[in-house]
Order: sequence, then structure tokens, then C-alpha cells
Amino acid sequence: VVFTCNDCSFENNVATTTGAGAVYFYGLGAEADVLFENCSFIGNKATKADGDANTGLGGAVGSANAFNDAVVKFNKCLFENNEAARNGGAMWFRTVSARITDCNFINNKAGIVADEAITNGYGTQIFVDGSNLLQVYFDGCYFSQNTIYLNSMIHTNNSNAESCLALNNSVVAGAWGAGG
Repeated sequence: VVFTCNDCSFENNVATTTGAGAVYFYGLGAEADVLFENCSFIGNKATKADGDANTGLGGAVGSANAFNDAVVKFNKCLFENNEAARNGGAMWFRTVSARITDCNFINNKAGIVADEAITNGYGTQIFVDGSNLLQVYFDGCYFSQNTIYLNSMIHTNNSNAESCLALNNSVVAGAWGAGG
């Protein structure tokens, strides 16, 4: 499967059930190649439903249960003012590889519901979860004024030694978090 999205805007979308605020991929095929180029993700929200641990994940973008060779790519995209009630204010990935190049992450929030911190989420801006081979690369990205309740700006919840998280030539400025 090849999917390309050029010069698109995703604004003010809300996910109230499983899925990310604007775009959610589930079960990408073994050779899936997904590309977002020059796209903007602004003001999207993944809200939390009571009692459902699969909500509030990925304020703008999310992907789950993909095969190892599936890759989601973002090139020259803007992620601004997105919110996730639990994890991944901008992005949430489970068992999918990602390549993020020359993207800006500005004023995204995670782990916060109605301006109150929650305690059952990691609250990271980029959340990587899964036991399969994951490779997540950031190159030339800019992170500014992002708010996280708990943990770190980029979090990987993966014990697989083959997994890779690389942050090259990127700038993190003015981020706020409670540590972890």
C-alpha cells in the first residue's frame, strides 16, 4: 500500500473513541509506505473516554498494529496546538516505523485533560510503543513550547534491543514537563 498526502491541512478534529485526533492507521501491511509532505496538523485532540485505555492516544497522528516493514514518513510538516489526554500530544506509534524530517512541533500537550494533569499516562509528545522491530528517526526537527505532564519529550516503551530511536540535528527549546 502506498499512500501520499501533499499540502494537506488537518485542523480541529477530535477523536472520542480509539484512534488519533486527525489521522489513524491500523494494521498497515508489510510493505506499506505512507508519506505526509508539507502538511499541517493544528488543533486536533484525542480525548479520554472513561474506562477505555485505548483513548487519548495521539493528538494528531496515530498508528497501531502494523507489520514490521511498514513505514510512516513526515516531511516538512507542522504539528501545532494538538492535545492527547494520555500519550503522544503530537504522535503515537505502536509497532510501526517512522521517519520524521524537517518537522516543527509547537505548543502540543499530552497527559492533560481540561488543564488537569492525569496520572495514568506518560504524557510524552512522541510516544513509541510495541514489541516488534521499530525504527523511529527524527532529522532536522524543531520542538518548542510543548507541555507534558509526566516523562519525557520523546518516550519509547520498548524492550526490543533491535529498536532504534534517533534524534539528529534537531532542536528542543522551551519544553515543559514534570520529568521521568
